[in-house]
Amino acid sequence: MKITTPAGGNYLIKLVKEGTKRVVMSAYIAGGDTQELKVPLGTYTIYYAEGEVWCGEKAAFGRDNTHLERLVGSFQFTRDAEGYNGFVIELTQRVNGNLNSEEVSETDFSELVPDEPSNVHR
Repeated sequence: MKITTPAGGNYLIKLVKEGTKRVVMSAYIAGGDTQELKVPLGTYTIYYAEGEVWCGEKAAFGRDNTHLERLVGSFQFTRDAEGYNGFVIELTQRVNGNLNSEEVSETDFSELVPDEPSNVHR
């Protein structure tokens, strides 16, 4: 999966196993950067936190300075005879874009549980 973020804020991306609250992978991506992640095969919901000053995985960008979103729909990562199938995601808002998101509460975001104690990729 390749993710590009707009300049300005910074991002914490969380890939959550569909139908659960299990975070399989997290990634911190600075605003304006692109990062490629090797995502395990499976189907995921993608959440993200956006803000300016990183306060750590638990606090993200601070209680009053974090914007929390979930991308609408699920993202299925598969492999076939031709190789792996993934996604290229640009979090830049666009008129008539094809990637929708919805705001989530701080409670919903904090209930997402990582598979391992610290799985944030940088």
